[in-house]
Amino acid sequence: MDRKTRQRGRMAVALGFVAFAAMSLAGCGAASAANPPARHHQAAASSPWLTFSASQRTAAVTLIAGYKGANSGFNYDGYAHGQMVVSIPAGYTVTVTLKNQGSLPHSAAVVAGSPASTTLAFAGASAPSQNTSTGLAIGQSAEFHLTPKHAGTFYIVCLVPGHEQLGMWLKLVVTSGGVPSLSD
Repeated sequence: MDRKTRQRGRMAVALGFVAFAAMSLAGCGAASAANPPARHHQAAASSPWLTFSASQRTAAVTLIAGYKGANSGFNYDGYAHGQMVVSIPAGYTVTVTLKNQGSLPHSAAVVAGSPASTTLAFAGASAPSQNTSTGLAIGQSAEFHLTPKHAGTFYIVCLVPGHEQLGMWLKLVVTSGGVPSLSD
């Protein structure tokens, strides 16, 4: 058996275990919207929040604003205060899709410096169809594309006034190599 076949087999077993564990937790009510289950994603595993193609050097990040009311609705995918870290290798083309499922308008932009910054980190670091300070209406979606060129730490933030201060931000780490991943 060659190395790739063994890796695929291990990945299939790992994904099966993750699916089983997720169903088991859902069945016993162990997770809650306020305290989402830990989602440590291995680089090769896909998730509802991150998919990628290493061969095409592309990644897709899905941000659900206000997911299940966690952190009083000031969250992306149930995470707030930088709890989730999205890692993307420099040079990947990234599509970020924001879906507002919250009870208030929300936005998403990638900023440099700190989560409190309003300075966009890259060309295309927010959706042209959204006004980042007024946000998307409830039920709306927007998409933007960026290609980070250099390694560094950035932040995905809601720029609707007051939302970042309430914890509506995640970390975006641009790496010098590897493949995209998520961690918490």
